Amino acid sequence: MSFNEALAQQPQWVQIWSFWIMAIVFAAAIVSLIQRGARRLGVAILALTALTSALSYWIFLELGFVRLIGLGHLVFWTPLVVILWRALRSPALPPTPARWLLWACLATLTVSLGFDLVDTIRYLMGE
Repeated sequence: MSFNEALAQQPQWVQIWSFWIMAIVFAAAIVSLIQRGARRLGVAILALTALTSALSYWIFLELGFVRLIGLGHLVFWTPLVVILWRALRSPALPPTPARWLLWACLATLTVSLGFDLVDTIRYLMGE
């Protein structure tokens, strides 16, 4: 079974949430890459998301679609949340409407990390 097939078997809200995460993260990366003064942020978003995907996919290949898949998010998106928070609080980031997209990305990743932390703990406790 492929990752997409396994995801398609999850509840509808999980599928919608997964699509939202991908959409907001990649939109934030693209907007950052084209915005002068935010290109490093765009590279960080893409790089850490690629690493997240690689680790999560490796876990899927080894164990299947289990709660531990969120470990990839915890490892690589936790630093990304810190990077986004610092960038958004910095006056060096240009004050454009794109900041709202970055705030939405930060909020999305923070909520996702909450889900992933709970899922990882539940997996490690044997569920």
